[in-house]
Amino acid sequence: MASLAMFGRKLLPTIAAWLVLSAFTGSADAEQIRIRYWPQDSGPNTVMKPADPGQPTGTRISRFGLRREPYYCLPKANCLKTYRHRCTGQTVTVPLYLPADTPRIAHTWSGISYQYTGFSVNVVFLEDGSVEVVYDDGPF
Repeated sequence: MASLAMFGRKLLPTIAAWLVLSAFTGSADAEQIRIRYWPQDSGPNTVMKPADPGQPTGTRISRFGLRREPYYCLPKANCLKTYRHRCTGQTVTVPLYLPADTPRIAHTWSGISYQYTGFSVNVVFLEDGSVEVVYDDGPF
């Protein structure tokens, strides 16, 4: 019994160090990418507009939300979707990357969700007139 307790005391710091390192190191896959689109004038188009010139237009968020970092490799849009903005009533066209598979489409209180197996794209309409596209657990 004494050797088992001593083995546990020696192994405990190693396990704790491994857990801390795995929680704070970056992973190879992006867990969530958020991209903000601002309406351009009063027309039906939206344009990607970062908060400040020279800043990235996307944000990468780790699985548990512990890390937020700028994301420069944005998904290449393969379609344009036109919506009526829920807060402003304006017609907006948003560039999206959607896989070739057929999604399950869900209408939520804040937007629309395209749900694929292991991947989803959420279009969120914000009160300031902007549109946020959130790619969850995608191939990015």
